Amino acid sequence: VADFGVSAQLTRTVSRRK
Repeated sequence: VADFGVSAQLTRTVSRRK
């Protein structure tokens, strides 16, 4: 699912930013 991939990428970016 594209939505799932986007969510995972967004979470990864936020985690890295944090």
